[in-house]
Amino acid sequence: MARIAVIGAGSIGQRHAENATRLGAEVIHASWRDIAAHPGGAEAGLAALIARDWPQGAVIATATDLRASVIAPFARAGIPLYIEKPLAADPAEIDAISTLMAPVADRSMIGFMMRYHPAFAWLAGLDRSDIYRARFEIGHDVRQWRSNWRFADSYAARPEGGGVLLDLCHEIDMCLALFAGLGTVSVDCLGHDAFPGVDFATSVRLAPLRSG
Repeated sequence: MARIAVIGAGSIGQRHAENATRLGAEVIHASWRDIAAHPGGAEAGLAALIARDWPQGAVIATATDLRASVIAPFARAGIPLYIEKPLAADPAEIDAISTLMAPVADRSMIGFMMRYHPAFAWLAGLDRSDIYRARFEIGHDVRQWRSNWRFADSYAARPEGGGVLLDLCHEIDMCLALFAGLGTVSVDCLGHDAFPGVDFATSVRLAPLRSG
């Protein structure tokens, strides 16, 4: 039986723990708050979990702004990771995480699971050479799938949390998977006077990068 550590006790962490249990894994589920409460600090808490249970894999489902400090102990121990999307909220942190992940990168993945949906696989297999414009759109009332949760209280509502753009980013990933070589043209965000700093909608325009 595989032993899988799931770090993060929010809605997505609970979902991963339940799914892994249904698949027959032995799940070690820990909240970041409990780990960080270790007398030696969060890194010592993770090191203690690894030494005690020695999981064969780990799911990182913490808030995005905590990723590097959670990834490091598992990567150093050679434990492959499934990291919830997005990988990071700060582009500079992506470089640091890439360095940390080097020992296990070829056995790890980020949670852009829509790439593996049968409908997307069918679409990816079509001839797309004559497509000149594509639109990807999603809309969610997250209160319907996160119980006892308020967006304004979440990390995603903070400017560094990324708001809608990072919290619901499967469509950007699918676009980049289907059409290589795209770069950002513009990003427009919609807010509300009653919720300053909260991003309710984001429109991203991508176009092929010009060489030279």
